[in-house]
Amino acid sequence: MSNGVLDRERRRAKLEEYYQNAPPPPLLKKGQLDLDAPDFVAETYTSKLIKEASLGQLLTREEEISKQIRSLDSDMQTLVYENYNKFISATDTIQKMRADFRGMEGEMANL
Repeated sequence: MSNGVLDRERRRAKLEEYYQNAPPPPLLKKGQLDLDAPDFVAETYTSKLIKEASLGQLLTREEEISKQIRSLDSDMQTLVYENYNKFISATDTIQKMRADFRGMEGEMANL
């Protein structure tokens, strides 16, 4: 055999050895099954859950997710309420400052 053929066979053998020892590529990214991840895929998550979980586990998971939803809704309502009150307070402060500056402008004009 010529050197070219031997080199090609050696390279092919090395590639086969490398790729046979390499772990298979992941079919899913880690975040696709994490509910809080930005790249979460609902369809993949639900199909995997339906295939792998029992009916009892599915009902338990549904209850857990429902509790999380209610908790997050409550947190969001609290944040909206707190920020609304801060916004109203800031508006009142700005109006008071505007009135104070008008009074100061009059006093400065008298000087």
